[in-house]
Amino acid sequence: MSKKPARSPVTASDRSRSPAASDRVRLEIEFEKVYLLGALFGEHDQNLITLEGQLGVYISARGNKVQIEGEADAAARARDVLTSLYNRLSHGEKIDTGDVVGTVAIAADPSLDGLVSAEGGMAQTAVIRTRRKTIAARSPTQVRYIEALARDSIIFALGPAGTGKTYLAVAQAVSQLIAGSVDRLILS
Repeated sequence: MSKKPARSPVTASDRSRSPAASDRVRLEIEFEKVYLLGALFGEHDQNLITLEGQLGVYISARGNKVQIEGEADAAARARDVLTSLYNRLSHGEKIDTGDVVGTVAIAADPSLDGLVSAEGGMAQTAVIRTRRKTIAARSPTQVRYIEALARDSIIFALGPAGTGKTYLAVAQAVSQLIAGSVDRLILS
């Protein structure tokens, strides 16, 4: 039984048959720190495969250069996501497939336009920094929740289990305690 390849390259004949072939672009990114690319691409390029599936682009990597081919909007979004994740890695953070999916979702949300950008990575409003770890939002809803945690004193959060409500609230509380914004934490 033969295995189907995980990634299928887009050939020139495929592009010419596509009705939107003229809307396709090829973007290239050059990364400085080659040693971070293994973590950026993921084990067996899993992060790139996830990104390709989420955005409908084709990504090829050679050395420290990455080429993204697809529709202009999707290719630009893929560039922004890769650059954002690379910036997180260069600041010592770790990423996984969930971070890739979350960053794509945040980049795709029109109400959060500009939160993920090629220049700055993830905006500072979407992260919580503690001594040991930097915690980044994994969904557009978590971005809004982190912003509310930073802005408001009391928040009532409803939602399904396992979506990060308590984790993010405690991380924000610890961050404020470390920063000296609060003197103590009261858990009830």
